[in-house]
Amino acid sequence: MAQATAALQATQRKIDLALAESQKLLASILNAEERAAECDVLINRYHRLSDQYKADIQRLSLIVEGEEAYKDVPESTVCPYCEGTIVPRKRISYISSSKVEMERMMAQLAGLSETEKDVADRKADIRKELKRQRDALESKIKTELRPQETDQANTVNAYKAYLRITSEIALIESYADDFSHDLTALENEKKDDTIIEYHPKDYFGDDFATTMSEYADSILKECKYSGLLKAHFNFSTFDIEVNGEDKGTSHGKGYHSYLNTVMIMMLRKYLAENAKFDPHVFIIDTPLHGFDDGVDETMPESMRAGLYGYFMNHQNEGQLIIIENLDHIPSLEYEKHGAVVETFGKGLIPNTRYGFLNDVK
Repeated sequence: MAQATAALQATQRKIDLALAESQKLLASILNAEERAAECDVLINRYHRLSDQYKADIQRLSLIVEGEEAYKDVPESTVCPYCEGTIVPRKRISYISSSKVEMERMMAQLAGLSETEKDVADRKADIRKELKRQRDALESKIKTELRPQETDQANTVNAYKAYLRITSEIALIESYADDFSHDLTALENEKKDDTIIEYHPKDYFGDDFATTMSEYADSILKECKYSGLLKAHFNFSTFDIEVNGEDKGTSHGKGYHSYLNTVMIMMLRKYLAENAKFDPHVFIIDTPLHGFDDGVDETMPESMRAGLYGYFMNHQNEGQLIIIENLDHIPSLEYEKHGAVVETFGKGLIPNTRYGFLNDVK
């Protein structure tokens, strides 16, 4: 994978260099366009000068043609007005000078045409060469370097996926080994007739049930539990009873979750006040489960707010981590009471954690 990554980085450097060279060529093309614009100005000037030369040639041609036509006209010796005698003046011919001037103009026009052609050729060369270089560079990037980069990136990603899957398989195999050892140990325990059964209820004090009943009653009152007459802790079922009924008698799963949460708060309070080794950390998953899917929508909002108010008012009894949908928790001033609210965005919400573990997706 290191070799594939190095090859990918080398290709990316080639692409960066090619793109930088392309930018330089683009700058050169822009400069060439400026020079081509200057050539256009010269060509326009040459066109105007050529038109002037052509007009002069036409003027000289008219002079020569007029001279040729006028030479056969007889000279007048009598004045048409007074019929007096006129001495004819010597005619001055412009043919020779016009021919010389016309030859000079023709030579200049021919030279101007050659110059105009040279400028046009230079203009075409300026654009053509730079464009050819840039097209060749872009073609190399598109047809050679980019596909090579894609192939190498796919190779690197394939290696990464292989390593990730290998690690996951190793972890699964480790779990399987642990489960196998546990099963073997369990089978060995079953074969051992000397194992003493553990009865945790025997270790609770005589006042445990009474204290837990007092906790149940006080917590439900503080949570503003609707219709509360008396709460009781049943030691036999190790569960809470409200108004002489267990939680499964007359309520849906929303109330079950609510009373299960209260039961956890009772245990937390008892451990905080009496336990030699207090775990101090408690995690509750969706204490209002059942209300968020519309099962127990009749539960008063005061009960929901009362439960979360109890959480915030009894932080001294141990750290409490609540996992709940933000759409279904009551609107309270959590931060003001020292509670930390973390939003899990699964990568879809900016500036939030993906999930429970940092940088784990």
